[in-house]
Amino acid sequence: MESVAQDPKERRRQVVARYRAANKEKIRASKRRYREANHEKVCAQERKYAADNREKRREKRLATHLLNTYGLTLEDVQAAWDAQGGKCGICQVPMLPSGKQSRSVCVDHDHLTGKFRELLCRKCNRALGMYENQRDGIDAYLRRHPKKEA
Repeated sequence: MESVAQDPKERRRQVVARYRAANKEKIRASKRRYREANHEKVCAQERKYAADNREKRREKRLATHLLNTYGLTLEDVQAAWDAQGGKCGICQVPMLPSGKQSRSVCVDHDHLTGKFRELLCRKCNRALGMYENQRDGIDAYLRRHPKKEA
């Protein structure tokens, strides 16, 4: 038997939660009908929310991407950033927190295991990715053409 809350607000919340759980399809159909009948109004509200909450939505998309792709939270990435002093794990050049610049931060991970390694600048991340994809060919090439002392 379910426990009944003593607090009226909590009791109301439980009643609403039970109703919603028992009537998912009915609620979904009602919302669909409302959206169809008020399409312009709903779209305008969604556009306004998107404009008013641009940064919040960007952070939410980033958090979802990090969690779904790498299994990391924003806190995990911040901890890695702090541990690395905001510098690329390869070239040690200070990185920019975001953006399309060559020094913006990328999450480096092993493509076979999916395991997070370190944060890299975009330049080093691309170079490492290309190297990993052509490792045997690059290594063979470098063995054929050893570095000569100047």
